[in-house]
Amino acid sequence: CGNTRNNYQFLFPRYQDTHNQISIMVMASARWLGVRLDVVASLIVGSVAAATAFVAQDAENERRKQGRFGRQKETKAMLLFKDDGV
Repeated sequence: CGNTRNNYQFLFPRYQDTHNQISIMVMASARWLGVRLDVVASLIVGSVAAATAFVAQDAENERRKQGRFGRQKETKAMLLFKDDGV
């Protein structure tokens, strides 16, 4: 009976160390994955914000080309079908 107790006293710290190593590895891998996902999410948000700024700038340039207050320049097709009230 004494030999069994000594055996458990020898094995328990080894099992506990193994469990602690696995727990630390799981926490470290979760942090690693979390950091990578944060970076990817930041890149996506930044690229969408940059694309939105470029599209808005292009829209502003188009508005300025059309004239003040967003009036359109008349094209040939618009002149053909223009209703003069006649």
